Amino acid sequence: MIQEWSDTEVQGFIDMANIVIPERRMQFQIVADLVPFGQGETFSFIDIGCGDGLLTKALLDRFPKAFAYASDASDEMLCKAEKLFEAYDGRVKLSCHNMHESDYLEAIVSGPVGFITSSLAIHHCDDAEKGQLYRSAYQKLSSERAFIVIDAVRPASVYGTELNKKYWRQSIRKQSIELGGNEEQYDKYKQIPIMFYDRSVPEDQPATLIDNLNYLIEAGFQGVDCFWHKCGFAVFGGYRS
Repeated sequence: MIQEWSDTEVQGFIDMANIVIPERRMQFQIVADLVPFGQGETFSFIDIGCGDGLLTKALLDRFPKAFAYASDASDEMLCKAEKLFEAYDGRVKLSCHNMHESDYLEAIVSGPVGFITSSLAIHHCDDAEKGQLYRSAYQKLSSERAFIVIDAVRPASVYGTELNKKYWRQSIRKQSIELGGNEEQYDKYKQIPIMFYDRSVPEDQPATLIDNLNYLIEAGFQGVDCFWHKCGFAVFGGYRS
């Protein structure tokens, strides 16, 4: 399912992301910590569904000799990312592709890369597409490299669903106070956890964490693990030895 974004929707996501997504900056830091390169090494990486480019930026800031291939299906998102990378002196190649295509990663760049990542994008794929994308990622990596994903994951039971709703709302309140000094943003966004779990939206098809890890193992990855998990969001991935 290809998600079309209007300019208003793009700006709406950007405005709410740091309030609604739990510990977003920490998620980016964890991904950077898991990159299998030293800070001064030269390597290239792919950001799948890069959106406005903040994860790509975090990696480029941590690794000053890295080069990014950042792709998204939304022209509006890519316009935001292009402005963000104006000061990065040609270290990013942006492209418009959608991950539902079987040759998606090869369309972004031919040849292997050292690292592949993604933030809040792959849950837009159905389970078969996730499996295919993970297999493609394994083949795209050079040896001893990594594929690390930030994404929404579906609870495996109603108990997990209710727990996620409760603590996700608490996280939104906490971040609203920390970032805005009051609960105004919490009042604006507090229904999102309920809507996400109770409303059926075709473009949102998160798999359980266990299913995601199994898809990675089936694709051939080793050292598959969940490195962080909170309120239905997770950082997980594996390595190609």
